Amino acid sequence: MYSRADTNDPHSEYEPGDSTSVHGHAFVDALFKLISEGLRTGRTLPALVAEATDLLEHRRSGGLDDTERVAHLLCRESLRAERQRRNLLRAAELQRSWAPPTHRLRANDMEIAGCLETAGLCGGDFWDARRLRDGGVLLAIGDAIGAGMDAALVVSAARGGLGIASSLLPEHRVSPANVLHIMSRAVRELGRDRVNMTCAVVIVYPGGQALCASAGHPLPYVLRRCGRIETIPVRGPVLGDPPGRYEEAVVELEANDGLFMCTDGVIEARDARGFEFGRRRLPNLLRSAASLPLTDARDLVLASLESHREAEQQQDDIAFLFARRARLDWARQLDSARGND
Repeated sequence: MYSRADTNDPHSEYEPGDSTSVHGHAFVDALFKLISEGLRTGRTLPALVAEATDLLEHRRSGGLDDTERVAHLLCRESLRAERQRRNLLRAAELQRSWAPPTHRLRANDMEIAGCLETAGLCGGDFWDARRLRDGGVLLAIGDAIGAGMDAALVVSAARGGLGIASSLLPEHRVSPANVLHIMSRAVRELGRDRVNMTCAVVIVYPGGQALCASAGHPLPYVLRRCGRIETIPVRGPVLGDPPGRYEEAVVELEANDGLFMCTDGVIEARDARGFEFGRRRLPNLLRSAASLPLTDARDLVLASLESHREAEQQQDDIAFLFARRARLDWARQLDSARGND
């Protein structure tokens, strides 16, 4: 039941479908009441749009004044914003179902722990770890350029391309560069050259050889067990750009050597004065984290970012991951356990 306004009583009842015209502020009241009560009671957006349109058609016979036109536009925008909010909630729920677990992962002879924090309902960052059929482990991290629903769609397309590349390519063709080419095509098909994503892919093969490639993403770090920190200098076009060449670099990982990959939300986290966390601070932090258990290393980075931001609100999505090649004795135990399965 909604406010009906006849010429004598502007506070009487109005029902959609009634032929009585609605005048003045009573029309505004009726329109806003329809929207607010409908949203509060969980009415579907198509039903609300239909009823608002019906209400407007009844009023048009008498002509709309400026106040009523503004009210109609405001309600239409409020419906559009509510539709977008509900779409974002659905996208956020879908993204949560994709998110890697927060506990430490074990994949072949690699240990992995990571973090994903979005600045809004849904974000454009992701990280992933997958076992390959040849015994290798694929690590990927990405950052969609943009925010909100558009960024979430880019992540969906990129992850779809990652899944295709890691599961359907012949084993001898699963390389970081080929994975990025397939992901880039998926993003390009979605956005028609209007959306992009940075991404880095590392594949660690049995024995410790790691092959790395990057699509305009912050460079991965190698954390040596001796405490040395190295970057892996690889370059390539961002995902979604016209096809280009992705450089690949080979790195040898010994037991207890590790990798760190992050999005620019880590590097560019700002404090209240506007100062970024920065690339200079990160190597020292990683040196402290290199000897810690992976979940402790992850928590150290998170705590450092929160301390840097202080009370400043998070402005960008944050994603990062640590991966470490297991100790030789731990790897032998794992192999032995597999042999007893």
